[in-house]
Amino acid sequence: MKTISGLNYTLKIKELIKNTINEAQKNIFDNYYFIVDDPLFFEEAFFKYTDTLFNIRIITYNTLINNLLNHYQIYNQQKLSKLETILMIKQIIETNNYIFNTNNKMELIPEIINILELFYLEELDNPDIETLPDLSKQKITTIIDIYKQFKLATPKDKCFQYEDLLFNHFNDSLKNNHYCFITEKIFTKHRYRLINQLASISDVTILMNNSDDNRDLNKPFINYYDKDNDIIKDDDLYLNHLNTYTFSLQAPKFNDQSPLYKIAQTTPKAEIESVILNIYQDIVDNQTHYHDYAIYYPNHEYKMLLINTLEQFNIPHNLNKSLIFKEMNACLSFLKYKINKQKDDLLDLLDSRMLKKFNDLNYLDRIKKNYLENNVLDDPFSNYDFNQCVTLNDYVKIMLEFIDQEMITNENVITLINYFKEFQSTQEFSLSDFYILIKKTKPELKEDKKPCNDHLYLLNYDQCYSGILDCKKIYLTGVNETVVPLQFKDTGILLDQDLKSLKLPDLSYQIGSNQNNILKALNSNNNYLVISFANASIDGQPLLKSSLYNQLNNMFDIKNIDISKDYLHQSLKKNLYLKGQQDSKQTALNTMIDKYIQSRNQPGTLTTPLFSNYLSASKLETYNGCPYKYYNQYGLKLYPFKKPSFQTNEIGSIVHYVLEKTKELFNQPVIDVDTLPDIIEKYVNKYIDNNELNDRLNDYNNIYIIKTVKQDLLNTIIVLNQQLQASDFEIVGSEIEIKRKYPDFNFTGIVDRVDQSDNYLKIIDYKSSNKDLDISLAIQGFNIQMLLYLDTLASKQQLDLGGLLYFNTKKRILASSLKITEEESSENFFKQYRMNGYVNEEVVTRIDNEFERNSNIIKARYVKKDDCYKGNILSSFALKRLIDYVTGHIEKLYDSLSHGNIQIAPKGSDDPAIFTKVNPCTYCNYRAICNFDVFYNEYTLVNNENLEYLIKEGEDNAN
Repeated sequence: MKTISGLNYTLKIKELIKNTINEAQKNIFDNYYFIVDDPLFFEEAFFKYTDTLFNIRIITYNTLINNLLNHYQIYNQQKLSKLETILMIKQIIETNNYIFNTNNKMELIPEIINILELFYLEELDNPDIETLPDLSKQKITTIIDIYKQFKLATPKDKCFQYEDLLFNHFNDSLKNNHYCFITEKIFTKHRYRLINQLASISDVTILMNNSDDNRDLNKPFINYYDKDNDIIKDDDLYLNHLNTYTFSLQAPKFNDQSPLYKIAQTTPKAEIESVILNIYQDIVDNQTHYHDYAIYYPNHEYKMLLINTLEQFNIPHNLNKSLIFKEMNACLSFLKYKINKQKDDLLDLLDSRMLKKFNDLNYLDRIKKNYLENNVLDDPFSNYDFNQCVTLNDYVKIMLEFIDQEMITNENVITLINYFKEFQSTQEFSLSDFYILIKKTKPELKEDKKPCNDHLYLLNYDQCYSGILDCKKIYLTGVNETVVPLQFKDTGILLDQDLKSLKLPDLSYQIGSNQNNILKALNSNNNYLVISFANASIDGQPLLKSSLYNQLNNMFDIKNIDISKDYLHQSLKKNLYLKGQQDSKQTALNTMIDKYIQSRNQPGTLTTPLFSNYLSASKLETYNGCPYKYYNQYGLKLYPFKKPSFQTNEIGSIVHYVLEKTKELFNQPVIDVDTLPDIIEKYVNKYIDNNELNDRLNDYNNIYIIKTVKQDLLNTIIVLNQQLQASDFEIVGSEIEIKRKYPDFNFTGIVDRVDQSDNYLKIIDYKSSNKDLDISLAIQGFNIQMLLYLDTLASKQQLDLGGLLYFNTKKRILASSLKITEEESSENFFKQYRMNGYVNEEVVTRIDNEFERNSNIIKARYVKKDDCYKGNILSSFALKRLIDYVTGHIEKLYDSLSHGNIQIAPKGSDDPAIFTKVNPCTYCNYRAICNFDVFYNEYTLVNNENLEYLIKEGEDNAN
């Protein structure tokens, strides 16, 4: 057996290819086999030196084994399938109740199988584990027991791997065969022993990519390297320097020019675009071909970036994309729903559009809307009951029935049916184990696409073939720390110390193998090789340049590629706009941009009125906050989907309804607190029934909200009763409709509660949150609703202004300084429920005729030295003038509204506290529509000054 060593990977293979072609032409009756991992690439390499492969076969290692089995007519045993192996290991673990017999055993079994395969390939039966910690001993002893049980349980007509069947079968019938192995799959004890037996009969050559130093990159071959191996060296000074020092602790400078270039970009996406555009520009400039270029990618993310970008640029390449197996994903969603009973999983299944009854988009939208708004989603698959399933066959039967009855038939469904039909076993399964089994064994779909004759080569770092394909320019992408070289983690069933003890491939072996492949890629071209990396991830996290790049930068002069000179491909013309330029062909887009700049992101003035003859206070307040929000909400009538949870306005409606129905209790001298919860329960349930809201109580969040509302109402009714007992005011109306005619429009609204004492009128607004009246902001149009209601009612009934108050129905948490054994006073409780708002100074004692110093009903206190009341109190004059200011302000609002002004001009303030009160943007449903642009749009700033002086008697009217 001849072994060829050295690190000149490309040179060695090219020499082998040329020698094989020459020998095959001389010995036409001999058979020459190249055993490789990717035959198609090697076939292409061969055809660069010959027109025919008459007696040369390029095959994989597995194909070689199958060919030898056929040659010796060994058909008495078949290799265990993946499913059979999984089922056997599962049975062994459960029967012996090994430590892996946990709820996630199906997740562990594929890794256990890989370990057993390592045991087999490295001929590991009774390893010495005495030096390991107890936990490692227990774990490895269990795996060894599983391995022994597995070998005993393997049926006589089956085998774990095929190699065992070939030992001691080789004879002179193979003496005219020549085998050349260019694959690292043979570097295990078991396979290497088999190759040695083959070499006793046939001519065998093995290619080994290593050197005789102690770098990690040599570790995959350390047990198979012999100093007597043939070593091929290259006369190229650059490659010799590269191969001698890369991944070593030394990095002496190479004095001559190197073929290395670099591309540094902001993100991986930008990196890939620059690489491809650099290639595209080179093709345009030098009239080269796509097959002159190869790009290496490190992982799936880079692979998909490359495929998507190349397809966007319409550049041919050699890869076939993995397709989404939607039918399989639908089956997994079905199983996941049956396990977790989560409606989101059911919605994913319905939304897959793989089901016969749920393929209409409009119908699906209605289902989703009903789910989002009402949390209602019926289960159309309740007839598929997995509860009765015991064996794997039982589960498969239901799945096949589901596929047949529910899924749209197509070619993929046929693949799906055939896949499930292979799952035949009477072994017991749980639904969760069945779900994981499907996840672990599901087939992968690939697009059926033949590569063009001239195409770009996309290779991963395990496919270092760009050299033998004679690519003129090579690009290594993703050269960032932890990516290239790859960072390996000490995780898994067997940790690094376990692997070292068992003499199995450990972390240093994996690191060495990765470094070896990277060096192969670096060896593939000594004329032009580009190293590219990104400075940040797509989400803005910084990325470091790879230690490999830093070492190469110390060893060689790496020239920078100016990415600013990249050719601007047609599909990237949008980049012009990022640079403040325009594509002359995009006339519509250019017109829109010009209009946007000219208008400064402001809509034009409307010519059609935005309202009917009736305006409410909430509409006026909305327009006051932002005209454009008013335009979307009341002009275009754009409303967001309702959320399944009860919203603030819905909770308010329930509270208002119950307080309306229980208002007679407010006047009773004493409330029966024992029966009150039942009364509240009755009216809350009645409201829910009348408004068909029972389905929404399937949502646990809503159940909690209703429970909280009932508790809040209990306290609210008790407090309202006590407040009326201490007041001279009486309730004269609730849910009173307000109508008022202004010169050009009608004003409407509803007052929650109206109280009267002699000639004074007081109104109360029930709120489920804390709300107050800020006089300075009211003068500027904020929270004017209650002022307008009070003025309208008092004017209509020719009564005096008594006050406007807000009652917060939310339950309070008392702050107390008492010991836990001391009883809290009722005064502290009722004080927590004091109402916000303002009252006429003439009715303070009418509202609360029991307080001496501080009121428990309103925010007012008696100041003895001044012999007056202070707090949220206004004179009749101040109340009237405040209303006059509000009336004047709404006339201005109406004038602006009637002239079609819908500017993006939300209110704001330089004072953060006031900004929070007046700015409508934070919770606005239309932010994505207005796209408030800080370069063009501005906040309409309110006056931050205290404007209360304007309503004092003796001040000139500012209007």
